[in-house]
Amino acid sequence: MKEIIEMAELRRRFKLELDIMAEFFKTDDLKMAVLTSKNIIKIFEQQNNNFETAVKTTDLNRNLYKEIIAADDFETKAILAEHLVEFNSELHIFKVEAAGFIYIVYFPVNRDRETKNQESLKLFKKQFKAVLDDIYRQEEIKDDLSKKSLENKNLAKEKYFTASALDSVPGNISILDKEGNILYTNSSWEQFASENGAISKNVGVNTNYLKICKQGAEKGNLTSVQAYNGILSVLNDEQDSFSMDYPCHSPLEKRWFRMYVSSFKGIGDYEVMILHQNITKEIKAEKKSEEILNKLPAAILKFDSKHKLIYFNQKAMNLFELSEKDLRRRFNNLKIADQSGDDFIDKLNYAAVNRKRIEFKILISQDDFKKHYSNYLIPEFEGEQLKNIISIIPEEMSSRNTNQKNQNQRNHYLQLFDNFPEALVLLDIDEKIINVNKEFSQLFGYEIEELKNEKLDELIVPAAQIKEAQELSHLVLTGAQIEEKVKRINSQGEEIDLKLIAFPVLLNNNQIGVYAIYREIDKV
Repeated sequence: MKEIIEMAELRRRFKLELDIMAEFFKTDDLKMAVLTSKNIIKIFEQQNNNFETAVKTTDLNRNLYKEIIAADDFETKAILAEHLVEFNSELHIFKVEAAGFIYIVYFPVNRDRETKNQESLKLFKKQFKAVLDDIYRQEEIKDDLSKKSLENKNLAKEKYFTASALDSVPGNISILDKEGNILYTNSSWEQFASENGAISKNVGVNTNYLKICKQGAEKGNLTSVQAYNGILSVLNDEQDSFSMDYPCHSPLEKRWFRMYVSSFKGIGDYEVMILHQNITKEIKAEKKSEEILNKLPAAILKFDSKHKLIYFNQKAMNLFELSEKDLRRRFNNLKIADQSGDDFIDKLNYAAVNRKRIEFKILISQDDFKKHYSNYLIPEFEGEQLKNIISIIPEEMSSRNTNQKNQNQRNHYLQLFDNFPEALVLLDIDEKIINVNKEFSQLFGYEIEELKNEKLDELIVPAAQIKEAQELSHLVLTGAQIEEKVKRINSQGEEIDLKLIAFPVLLNNNQIGVYAIYREIDKV
């Protein structure tokens, strides 16, 4: 038997399985190694347009084939890591044996999706084993079938296993032909339509999905306009993929979905795949975060990698008189209150290039008064790429000729924070203290000015509790809300039994800080 990559008529099907897996795990570094009984290993890249060409071929010069046959997935990685540098990093990996070959699929670990990855990896391994076994069974009967019947059987099998894989993907999926007609829907699509009272002939196979979107667009539905243009752009090869978020409320609940449209060519008349996923929890969390951000005593703005404004909270809107039309535009109407000669864009560039948080003063004219505000710029990165820059302008300010009305407003917000009945602390994403109230200062025996810009855990966590505190911090910094009994120490080194309640401060689903409340156990 040949290895699967050498079979031109089947290679495309197997490549599709890898493409689906890469899309599901959101990785662009998925690879497959094929080990022969002669201890020759070839490595193929899922992203390679010439998938049939190995990017690396190595003679292992040792009988590793038998060792790997007997090994589990974890042991396989350890064995290969002794001979190939590709396997030294932290990977998700599984192996499948078929027709005398060992197929090893692997990709880098994504800690943010670890739980989901571990569960899903087992399902994909089972699916790959089924696909490989079926492919080789087809080869065994090849001599007994005519070329025509074999092609038809392959096509049927391709559709069957593609359907099996798509049924395992969380979300509602349909596949369209070049004209926009629905050729396939997965079980989730059909179930969602049934549960929401849709008539199958209106949303099922043989319905023209593109026409439905166009009809909605002609009636003035903006969501339909966006969907129609996005699907059409992928069908016409103007872009490889498209996505959009949209509301889809039912009589019983408010819901939001995200639609992905991607090219799906290679099997019969299939052209594009449409995936709808429920993102209601994400949107509600984002809206809750926006509510919190609007209550914070600070103006908050967010800029993309091109320094265009993509978000502002209520206080920023009031302070700078912003509206929706200001989004996706450059924001350079801030005067820097120093002698550097820099403008605001220069400061954004500096924070991005130096990859660090910076602080400087800005000067704003309001009602014929000039006011100086502190401005913190915090760049965020994905790997080496700049994702966005957050600007935080606290209401706590020093002003020149500030009128009494603004001073009273400032005092009001500070009183709300300071008079909170429990120990309250606001941290930035580096776990440094931005502000504390009087209760916190009294509980731990520190003056407020002693605490600002200090690492919280370095001041109040006992040495024996450092690891536990780090684990709790990691949970909150990755989006969780916690409520735990903890031990902490005051400025005199005395241990205090406390209940800790902490939750993230989010901006457009990106964390910018942490609120923490400390409550003495005897008061709980």
